[in-house]
Amino acid sequence: MRPCKFLRLIREEFTLNFRMKAATVFSALALLTGGLAATAAPASAVGGCPSGKLCLYSGTNYSGLYWTSASTATCVPGVGSNGGPPASYVNNLPVEVKMWGYIAGGGLTLHHRATIRAGGFTSNTGGVVYWNQACTGGVNPN
Repeated sequence: MRPCKFLRLIREEFTLNFRMKAATVFSALALLTGGLAATAAPASAVGGCPSGKLCLYSGTNYSGLYWTSASTATCVPGVGSNGGPPASYVNNLPVEVKMWGYIAGGGLTLHHRATIRAGGFTSNTGGVVYWNQACTGGVNPN
């Protein structure tokens, strides 16, 4: 066998071995990464609000928890009367929450002021909407 042909064969053998080993390593990494992703611990609840609850906070960044509810079809009066509207909230209920309040010249009828979608959360509402009742699951307080 000529030296040139021999070197070419060695190079081809080396390239083939390298590719097979690289493919094996990448496959192992893919399986390992997939396994880790499948067994990763769930993320902690936003603002510390447990699953299946609506949590309202008096401070921004989920501080000062002052009201929780697990009901999906009720109205709770007095929400926001603790010195103003919630500064942050987490809605871990499967339904949206509508916030109702009185408006100037509106008499004693409560008006829809804001909606918190199911799964919605914010660390800072801006505190611009005042409300008097929180109603879950489409319940109307009037």
